[in-house]
Amino acid sequence: AKQNLLEVIRLVDTYDIMAAVEYMNSRGKAFETAMQYNRLVKDLYWKNRITELVTLSRCGIQYCYLKAAETKDLKLKTDLMGFVKTISYNISANTWPVWGDKGITISAENRLTGLDCAKTNLRLAVYLNKDYFPMGNAHWLLGAHYMVEKDYTRAILSLMKARSAYKRTGKAEYILMAQGYLAITELVKKPTREGGANIMSVVVKLKALDTDDANFFASQIETVLKYMSKITKKK
Repeated sequence: AKQNLLEVIRLVDTYDIMAAVEYMNSRGKAFETAMQYNRLVKDLYWKNRITELVTLSRCGIQYCYLKAAETKDLKLKTDLMGFVKTISYNISANTWPVWGDKGITISAENRLTGLDCAKTNLRLAVYLNKDYFPMGNAHWLLGAHYMVEKDYTRAILSLMKARSAYKRTGKAEYILMAQGYLAITELVKKPTREGGANIMSVVVKLKALDTDDANFFASQIETVLKYMSKITKKK
C-alpha cells in the first residue's frame, strides 16, 4: 500500500493526475483495483493531498461504475457498487472540515465535493438495501455537511433521520451523538440558553456511558460546537 501511494504521488508530481489514474486502472482485476482506490483516500488524506484525494477517488468511483456495468457476475457487480458507496463515504468524511487534524487543509471546493459524495453514499445505501446502522451513518454524514454549509433546515432533517435509524440499532452512543449534532444545529440556527443546555446534557450522558465511542463523540460534539460558533460569528 505504501509503495502504491508513493508511485501515485510520484506520477502526479512528475506528470499529472491522469497519469496516476492510468497507473491505478492497470493494477489488475476490478475488485483489487477498487480496493486500491479505496485505500488511497485515507493515505492521501494524511499526506494533505486533498485535491489529489478527491480527483483520484472520484476517478475510482467512475472505474467501479464502469466495471460494474460490464460484468455479468452479480456478486462482483454488488461488490463494486459497494466500493462506490465506501469510496464516496470516505471522500465525504475526509473533506468534512471539522476534524481539526494537524496539517490538514480543506478548501471550500473540496468541502462541497464532500457534500456531493455524502449524497452519493446515501443513495447507494438505499440502492444496496443497507441496514439501520449504515443508513444512520449516511444520514449523519449528510447532515454534518449541511451543517457546516449553514443549510440548517436540511441538516436538521438529515440528523433527525440519522437519530431515527440509530434508535432502531439500540446503539446508545450513536443515538446521543446524533442528538448532539441536532442540538448544535438548532442552537446555531436560533441561539437560546436552553439550546446550550441541551448540548451539555448530551455531552454529560455520553461521558457517563464511558465507552470509547461515547468518549470520542463527547469530545467531537464539543469540537463541532466550537467550530460552528466560530464560523457563524464571521460576517
